[in-house]
Amino acid sequence: MSENRGSWLSTATGLFFSWAALSLGVRIWVKLGRNQNRGLDDYAILAAFVLVVLHVAANFWAIHYGYGLPLDSISDSHLGDVEGALYTSQLSYIIATGLTKISTAFFIGRLTRYAPQVRMSYILAGVTGVWVLASTLVIALRGDLGRPWATLDGSETLYHRWLAVEAIGLAIEVALWALSIFLIWNLQMRLRKRVMILAAFGCRLFLIPLIALRLVYLSPAKNENPTVTSIIPHILTEAALEYSVLCTSITALKPFLRPLHSSAIVNSVGGNASNPYSRSQGRVQGIYMLSSVSGKDNKDEYETTTTAVESTKDNKVQAPKPIFRPEISGGETVTSVQTDMPRDDIESLESGSSEQMIIRTTRNWSVRYEER
Repeated sequence: MSENRGSWLSTATGLFFSWAALSLGVRIWVKLGRNQNRGLDDYAILAAFVLVVLHVAANFWAIHYGYGLPLDSISDSHLGDVEGALYTSQLSYIIATGLTKISTAFFIGRLTRYAPQVRMSYILAGVTGVWVLASTLVIALRGDLGRPWATLDGSETLYHRWLAVEAIGLAIEVALWALSIFLIWNLQMRLRKRVMILAAFGCRLFLIPLIALRLVYLSPAKNENPTVTSIIPHILTEAALEYSVLCTSITALKPFLRPLHSSAIVNSVGGNASNPYSRSQGRVQGIYMLSSVSGKDNKDEYETTTTAVESTKDNKVQAPKPIFRPEISGGETVTSVQTDMPRDDIESLESGSSEQMIIRTTRNWSVRYEER
């Protein structure tokens, strides 16, 4: 009796799927726990996971009917089920991986409030959507159009199509990482934190060797028996798909977002700030501007003037009022910040679960309020 390699695929599929499901579950739990609003990136990754479930179900369906056995050992009555399940598995793989790319592009767009960067992320998401549609058609319409599912891996036609689809998909992965570099590299934070965030986004680049190895094993020279020799590239397909979901989920976790949030610039309080996860959608109640007035000889201390200008619903500007309101003595109040330890390495005791931006600095600042 011939060896059944279907158990190889079922074991790998179950293992990889559990990792992807766990990572997505953690992402959902974190968002619900912090009461964060949902965005297009969240809906895209959820849609991708639904297709991953369909993909996994198709795999087990094919294994149940003999996938993993030599082609001549599969009965004619079961061969159609195997072919149909593999066809569904291939199409769901393309759409699911495409949705993880789209989710990543939308997520990068939510991290910035600058129109050029937001526009670039949406353009890249649109390009990925076109790639998903075109790739689905290219893989779906192959061989005999009356029975396209009968064309299995190992044929020259299907292999060349996979080469084109995966090459463009990897180019999109590189473009996503380049976009994250463009967003993050100029932020005012330590190099170590910038590298950490870029590494989180760059983890998707490990898809390149996975997919390259998959294409090597999909080669017709290595697929003499499409229901046996294609098990190895199918396992690599599972690894690439579930890894895409995992990478898309971990970048939304707080350890990676904290440096981005703390380096954001808040230009409003009580309204829409630059925090992409703030649930506040109300009217802006005040505009707080912090500007440098003069620098002292000590390079670690600066004088600043802070003014609050409030507006009513009728857009009538009221008299300026001070932001800092300690007990005023002698018409002048000085507020200082001491930096006995690196400020960007500690969390504010009052902001652990805050949805507002926290500005932190590694310098000493002196804020002087003068009566007018």
